[in-house]
Amino acid sequence: MTSYYFPIKDKFGEHVDFNEKLTKNQIYIQLAQSLPSYSFIIKNKEKVVLEIMLFQQYVGSENTFTFKLCDLRNGQTREIRSNFSGDISMHRANELIELKLDPYARIMNLANIGSEIYFDGRSFNILDYETIKQDIIKQVEESL
Repeated sequence: MTSYYFPIKDKFGEHVDFNEKLTKNQIYIQLAQSLPSYSFIIKNKEKVVLEIMLFQQYVGSENTFTFKLCDLRNGQTREIRSNFSGDISMHRANELIELKLDPYARIMNLANIGSEIYFDGRSFNILDYETIKQDIIKQVEESL
């Protein structure tokens, strides 16, 4: 299994309606929560057999994560809704810190709860990469 992370810094502005009155930080949060963070390639020997992408979507105030699985052996594609809880992926949170958009931004590890990023005056629960990876492994085992 090989995983890829898609940075948002190069996508700034591509997926945002600039008629809205949003600050740069608000746009980055919007992108961080709407663009896919990860893609996974599953190989059997040297042949790619599955491609899996994780999508995040807000509908109203509900945050959902969905895997899109493309089985290259038979050309079938299916979507699987995940039960993840979180507002932003771990690598997205780290990227927001590294971009230094908000001088007060920080990641906090909370006992028995997980991690949160404080950014632009708000706190966002972080979806841990290991949680995603373990779910991907489960999806792969069920698909192969």
